[in-house]
Amino acid sequence: MSESKNKALNPDDLGFFSANNILSCFSPNLLSETNCRRVALDFLYSGYPRCPLCGHALMQKQYQGFYENKRINCSQCGKQFNAKTGTPFSGTHATWREIVFLCILGGLGFDSTRIAERVRFSSDWAYDWGCKIGLWQKQEEPVMIIKSPEQLVQHFLTDCTEKDPRAETPAGALYRAYCKWAENKLGAAMKQKRFGGLLRKQGFKKAKSGTYYYLGIRILEGDESSMFNFINRL
Repeated sequence: MSESKNKALNPDDLGFFSANNILSCFSPNLLSETNCRRVALDFLYSGYPRCPLCGHALMQKQYQGFYENKRINCSQCGKQFNAKTGTPFSGTHATWREIVFLCILGGLGFDSTRIAERVRFSSDWAYDWGCKIGLWQKQEEPVMIIKSPEQLVQHFLTDCTEKDPRAETPAGALYRAYCKWAENKLGAAMKQKRFGGLLRKQGFKKAKSGTYYYLGIRILEGDESSMFNFINRL
């Protein structure tokens, strides 16, 4: 056994336990489908389980089947339905825990690109559902026309950064700020390798000290600062 396995625990030593490490493991698999479905349906039906087709209240004995997403026969209209029938979630292949997971990360400030990295759906799916449930507003048309990747990066640098000879900005943080900006402006972002190459063409140098940093550039206040700023450093 290694020395660390034989070593007694120190009451002040957290080992590898940290907020960043826990959040890096956070995925829909950590959530209970049963609990997520119950919470979501209570909000969706305003705590009043009923037939989504005619509005007739369910009998008490039908509640369990309703919350288990089983098919229910309405005693009023005779139609069959489940909890998703006739709702915005009808037809979606997403589980309830994936939908709740989207709500949690979106509420913490994650954009659709970063959410899609942790679920089995695309960033387009995350973006569309985020718009449906009010996480952000859908842009019907791009707000600007970019003629070249160089122009795109220049717009980002102007909007979200400033030059500072003393600044050292982590490459990952700068790319995430760009992705968030690009998603909001255009609905898509270029790959990190291409983004880095265009930054170098702009004259920004990169150094390594445990992680890669860009020298002489700083993200403007508000792009990476919030109550949950530590999430942006994952």
